[in-house]
Amino acid sequence: MPASAIARDALSAYLGFGGPDDRRELPFAALGHSGRSDTAREMEELLLQEWAPDAGGR
Repeated sequence: MPASAIARDALSAYLGFGGPDDRRELPFAALGHSGRSDTAREMEELLLQEWAPDAGGR
């Protein structure tokens, strides 16, 4: 058995994870899904809007 499989099994058992078919929801999985299709193209403008002095500290 490879060392990586042993480590994976040991960590899963220690952390209380189930088997390989037991999937957990990742809270950051949808990070970056703004619903906009032009985010990369408009990055500079979006940054200027968000970091402007009058943006209210966002």
